[in-house]
Amino acid sequence: MTAAVKGRRDTYVRIGMMTVGDLGVVGGLAGWILGWRFGHLLVTLSLVLLIAGMWPGKFRPRRSVAGGHVLIGRHLKGVEALDSARKAAHHYRKFAARHPDEGLVLLAGTLDWQRALLRELGRHEEAEPVAREAVETWREVVTTDSSRRENLSKALHHLTGTLAGLNREGELTTLTEEAVVVQRSLVATQEVLLALHLQNLATQLRRTDRWEAALPVAEEAATLYRRLVPTDPDLLENAADTTEGLATTLRRLERPLEALQSTQEWVEYERTLADRVPDHRPELAEALRVLGSRSANLHRTEDGIASWRESLELWRQLVSESEEHRAGYADACNLIGHGLGVVGESTESLAVFRTGLDVRRTLATLDSRQYDDLLDDLARATQTTLVPELAAEAVAVAREHTDALSAETLSRAADRLREAGFTVEAEELSARRS
Repeated sequence: MTAAVKGRRDTYVRIGMMTVGDLGVVGGLAGWILGWRFGHLLVTLSLVLLIAGMWPGKFRPRRSVAGGHVLIGRHLKGVEALDSARKAAHHYRKFAARHPDEGLVLLAGTLDWQRALLRELGRHEEAEPVAREAVETWREVVTTDSSRRENLSKALHHLTGTLAGLNREGELTTLTEEAVVVQRSLVATQEVLLALHLQNLATQLRRTDRWEAALPVAEEAATLYRRLVPTDPDLLENAADTTEGLATTLRRLERPLEALQSTQEWVEYERTLADRVPDHRPELAEALRVLGSRSANLHRTEDGIASWRESLELWRQLVSESEEHRAGYADACNLIGHGLGVVGESTESLAVFRTGLDVRRTLATLDSRQYDDLLDDLARATQTTLVPELAAEAVAVAREHTDALSAETLSRAADRLREAGFTVEAEELSARRS
C-alpha cells in the first residue's frame, strides 16, 4: 500500500469517526434526557471518537477500539466487564504485534485487569493462562523499560497466588524466587513487597521440607517487618505469620532457644493485633499456648505455666462471648492439660482436662463428628493422668459410637491406653477398628 493510499484511507477513517462521533453525541444526549442509563456513556465514547478523528498525530484504529472496550468495561461489572476485557486484550495483542513499544504495556495492563475479573468471579482455572500471559508480557516490557519492574513483581505475585489456589505448587518456588530477585532491585522504595515475597518463599521452602534454605529467607523477612511495622501497622498480621514460621523453622532445625525467642516475638505481634482487632484473640490464645510449651521444654516451667494460664483465660472469655469458640477451647484444654501433666502439675492438669472434656461432650451431642475428638481427648487425658474412669469412658464412647469413629482414631487411642497401662481397654478399642 503506497503512502498516498494510506493517507486517503486515514482521511476517510477520520471523517467516518467524526461523523459517528457527532451522531453519537446527539443520540446520547437525547437518550440521557429521556432517562436511558447508558446515555452518558454513549456521549463519552462519541466524544472520544470525535477527538480521535480530529487528533493531529498518527491514528491507530486498533488501539482506539481496544481503548473503547476498556472504557466501557470499567463502567460494567462481572461477566459483562470480563467480556470487554477479553475484547480489549484481543485488539491490544494485534496492536502490540505491529507496535510493541506502545502496545505491550497496554496489553499487559489489560491482562492484569482480566485476571482480576476472573478471580472475582471464582474462575481460577481460566485465570491461570491469563496470569501467565501477563507475566510473559511484563517480562518483555521490562527488557526495554526497567521502570516497569514493579508491574512484573505484582504480576508474578498474582500468578503464584493463582497457582497456589489451584494446588499447583510445582513452579511456585521458582516463580517466587524470580519475584524476590525483581523486587530486591526495588528494595529502596518497595520493601513491603520484598517482605511479602520473602514470606511466601519461606512458606514454599517449608512446605517442601527445605528447612535449611527457608531459615535465611524467613530471617530476612522478619528483619524487614521489624523495621516496617512501627510505621505501617497494617503489616502486623504478615509480621506475625512470618515470625511464627521463623520460630517453627528454628525448632525443626533443633535451635530451641532461638525458636523460643521468635515465639515470644510472635506472641507480642499477636497481642498488638488482638488489641487492634479483637477477632484476632484466638490467634493470640494459640500463640500463648505454643509459647507455654516451648518454655516448658526448656525447663522454664513457671513461664510456661503462666503462658498456658493466660491462653486458657482468653479461651474462657471467647467462649463466654460466642459458642463458636468451644471447639478451640476444648482443643486448648486437651493440649495444655497434657503439658501441665508433663511438668508435674497433676491436679491442675486433671482439672483442665475435665473442663475440656465437658466442652467436648456437649459438642459431640450436637455433632457426631466430634466423637473422634472426644475419644482422642479421653485417651490423651488417660495417658497423662492415669485416671481409670477416663479409660472406662473411652471404652464406653467406642462401644456406643463405633460408627462415628475412624479406624485411625481408634488405633491412636488404643496405643495411648496401652502405653498408660490400660491393656484390657486398649484391646477392646483395637478390636473395634474392624
